[in-house]
Amino acid sequence: MIWRSPGLIDAHAHISWTDFDAADRGRRTPEDTVRLIAEQARLMRACGFTAMRDAGGASDPSRIPGLTVVGCAAMIGAAEARDRASLDATLSALSVGTRPALSVGTRPAAAPSSARPSSMGDPSALTLGTRPPAAPWVKLFLTGGMGAPPEHVLDPLMTRETIRAIIARIHASGRRAMAHVWGGSALDWAIDAGVDTVEHGVYLTGAQAERLAAARIPLVPTVNIYRILADRAQAGPGGLDVPAVVSERAARAADAHPRAVALARDAGVTIGVGTDYCTPYLFGRNLEELDALESCGLTRAETWRAATETNARIIGLDGPAPEVAFAADPIRVPHVADLARRGVSAREIGVSGV
Repeated sequence: MIWRSPGLIDAHAHISWTDFDAADRGRRTPEDTVRLIAEQARLMRACGFTAMRDAGGASDPSRIPGLTVVGCAAMIGAAEARDRASLDATLSALSVGTRPALSVGTRPAAAPSSARPSSMGDPSALTLGTRPPAAPWVKLFLTGGMGAPPEHVLDPLMTRETIRAIIARIHASGRRAMAHVWGGSALDWAIDAGVDTVEHGVYLTGAQAERLAAARIPLVPTVNIYRILADRAQAGPGGLDVPAVVSERAARAADAHPRAVALARDAGVTIGVGTDYCTPYLFGRNLEELDALESCGLTRAETWRAATETNARIIGLDGPAPEVAFAADPIRVPHVADLARRGVSAREIGVSGV
């Protein structure tokens, strides 16, 4: 028996980041970078992910082989927000040329997929998701993250007025705003300003969850990456090779994140699936995020729907991602990550290179 499903979608990953540290990425040759990006795309397809939203780094997703990639046109942090001339140049560049539509298709949108994958039928009947415009998203960094000490991780990196003004300019350019924000006042200000998605939300409160639900703003948590970074066997030498202080900070996030996800689920927030992965060490393990979300209280059906139907809407596709076939029933396997070991195929239904 073979089980068919819309391809899974990673709503928050960095496909062009071949190394965890920016300095290491800068030391790679262009040829090596291209090779590793292609390998990362292959690893994603090999575990059933055929589409993604880049969370920064891939402004030209047409160069990513074999994946439907929704790109990020710019990343705006504290330094850019303080430099008015640089910020204005970045925002003005977003408006140059034709406004990008957020969902452009060459075929009618497909009917919503079932939360439960069906058994494989006629492969000729399968259809592919349409490729969106190049870079319809802009990312804002509104709080710290792994680089910030715990006592300052929720400090806002921009003022309320700056956040509101930047998001208004992003929307005026026809693009959408995703906000890296772990919680605190900056999260409330982003909601006030009409941000389109909240990324991480590690310290999301119950009141903020209620506000997200009321405003219909999706949350894209990234649970598993903090667990990986907190584990020195994976984060230390021979793995991601990050400093021990990063693992210490990740452990705090790993402890807090499940409560935030549970609060969001209970409040009725739309929850997507994102990994925040980079490097070949992490890509190919994307299914682990679904298991991590289950450990936070979501059901298998909820996580599967989030990674397919919900993520397609969040990132701006007009239909499902290119479909995949599994050698085991995704709803019944003990752990979703087991699917990668049991066999995933995308070649027969139009995605090459698996």
